[in-house]
This record gives sequence, C-alpha cells and structure tokens, in this order.
Amino acid sequence: MKVLRSIKKVKTPIPVVEFDVNELMLIPHIKWIQKRYPNFKNSADKVGMIWPIIVTDDKHYWQHEKNWPKDEQGNYIPGKMVHTGNKRVIWARENGYTHIEGYFVNDKMEKDKIVSQTFMGRIDYPKSLPQLQGMFKE
Repeated sequence: MKVLRSIKKVKTPIPVVEFDVNELMLIPHIKWIQKRYPNFKNSADKVGMIWPIIVTDDKHYWQHEKNWPKDEQGNYIPGKMVHTGNKRVIWARENGYTHIEGYFVNDKMEKDKIVSQTFMGRIDYPKSLPQLQGMFKE
C-alpha cells in the first residue's frame, strides 16, 4: 500500500482517513481537468500534496441531482466521490499511489469549513519547497 499523505492538516474534528484512489469517482468533466492539470502537476511533482482531499458519498451529497454520476440508465451510481481534490487523485493514480489522505464530509457545512482553510487558486500553487515553507510560516 502506497499512501499519498498531505503536508498540512486542517484544524477540524473530522479525522483524516485513507481512501483507495481507484474507488473514488471524480466530479469534473475531463476538459475541465485537462485545462487546469498542467500547473497543478508541476507543483505536485515538486512539493507533493499540501492538503487532504474532501470526499462524500451518494447518501450525503448536497448537490446530488446536479452533479452525482449516473449510469447508462440514468440511475445514480453508489459510492464515494471527490468533491475537492480531483487533480490530486489523478496525480496520485499517475504516480503509483494506492491510497490518498482525505476528509469524509457529511454535508456542505463540513465541506465549507475545510475549504475555507485550504483553498488555493492555481496561481497559488508552490513551485518549490522553499516557496511552500514560506507560505506556512506561523
């Protein structure tokens, strides 16, 4: 088992758990990912994963009808889906990881509390370890 671990953790009572990267469904369309992935990959190749991903399941997802994947018959596919961290899961798969650290959230409020501490726009991706260390001086 090869686990992609995050460098930082969020201050939350929600525990970090390990998810099997091949059992996670991804939300965005492949075109969305392809457009954003190169900058992310460049950063991840140099510094790794900064924050754990955020995962939910078909019983707890708050935008079920809008975004949840469906099969050919239009039925919702049961399982776990990455809400935040889709590019991290792809990177983990490409780099031979079997598992990835993340938070399982039960609702939008839990997700929002974590995202408020972890959001990084693509211009914020660190390009080196010294740059990463400078981002988190306490």
